[in-house]
Amino acid sequence: MAPPRILLCGDVLGRFNIVFKRVTSVSKSNGPFDALFCVGQFFPNNAEEVDEMMRYIRGDEPVPIPTYFIGDYGAGALKLLSSAGSQYGFKTDGIKICENLFWLKGSGRFNLHGKFFHGT
Repeated sequence: MAPPRILLCGDVLGRFNIVFKRVTSVSKSNGPFDALFCVGQFFPNNAEEVDEMMRYIRGDEPVPIPTYFIGDYGAGALKLLSSAGSQYGFKTDGIKICENLFWLKGSGRFNLHGKFFHGT
């Protein structure tokens, strides 16, 4: 079995349209990829910029690849993540926010196509 092919991204800042358009383009030319890991600030800086992100959260727009993020700050983060995280506590395999979007709350490891990701 081939190792998973992972894309890494820094600050998303709630600009899901730009990020997912780029991911789709890269996947067409160099893919397929198994997951996207976002390691910077995931949420926008301003409340006015939350609408674009919410279209994906509500399911109006599809998240094209399993996407995992750790940046739990910025506009909209507290509202969205407090309701998602309150029912789970510490969870080592990520908390599903919507289809193909997972918050890696806390640290731990989880299986991804037979391999694992380990955070501290």
